[in-house]
Amino acid sequence: MKTLALTPKHDNFFCPFTGQRILGPEIYNRSPALIGVWWYDNILEPDIHDIELMAEWETFLKSRGHFQMDEFWAYVQNEAWAAFILTNKGEGCTEAMTIAYVFNINQ
Repeated sequence: MKTLALTPKHDNFFCPFTGQRILGPEIYNRSPALIGVWWYDNILEPDIHDIELMAEWETFLKSRGHFQMDEFWAYVQNEAWAAFILTNKGEGCTEAMTIAYVFNINQ
């Protein structure tokens, strides 16, 4: 899986594959290409919408005790998936937050 880490100074994020707006001030719309979301402050409870990605996650968790998310991104060998890892302190946020959005680039 390819990864791209970004630190935007705003809350706007559009799906890089469909062009659909995903994030904005008080907006969250899931793109059809968005297959998983990991909030780094609650990493063990991702929002996964793809059977294959769910299987990869469950297999990875069973094989590890303690881990870092970078290990999972390296573990997954699907070239059709891309993780955009956003860390920002957008409007209304008091602390920086990291969220990973995983896309199927072929949707």
